[in-house]
Amino acid sequence: MTLFSILSGTPVWVWLMLAFILYRGLKATRPRQTSLHAPLLMPAIMFISSLTSHARQFTDPDLSGLLWLATLAVGGIIGGMLASRLKINVDPGPPVILHRPGSWISFLLILAIFLTQYIFGVINATQPLLANSPTTILLHSMLLGLFNGLFLGRGLAIFHFAKKHQRTFLSSKKHTA
Repeated sequence: MTLFSILSGTPVWVWLMLAFILYRGLKATRPRQTSLHAPLLMPAIMFISSLTSHARQFTDPDLSGLLWLATLAVGGIIGGMLASRLKINVDPGPPVILHRPGSWISFLLILAIFLTQYIFGVINATQPLLANSPTTILLHSMLLGLFNGLFLGRGLAIFHFAKKHQRTFLSSKKHTA
């Protein structure tokens, strides 16, 4: 099977999804103001996509599910640690506004998740024996778990930081009133 036949055989909705995530990822490379919940939006979408893909593709989810959960947790911890280095300013509102620096990390994580799904989808469609091999299943689980964990952990850490800042601000405001 040629690269052209793979690309031309890809459903239109996949290209629309790629356009959407590239748009969102490129938008994240610029400094911006977002709502409190915005750092959770794309990680949640990608997580749900990963979860449904995992549930649909793997017939014996025991080991692959455990590996997915383990790498999700490891990725979440690392993602949270990476997010702690970001210079985020919080306007406690209401509504809460986050002043976030531009970063290529979101773009790269979205793209890594998409490419993992796409490549393993192509393998599944063109090489069913390879797709169902334990090594392929475990590698797919590990990559999806790790990339989603990094993205979700990063988003949760940003959200937690903003909520903590808001509580501190509101608490200090009560004491000065």
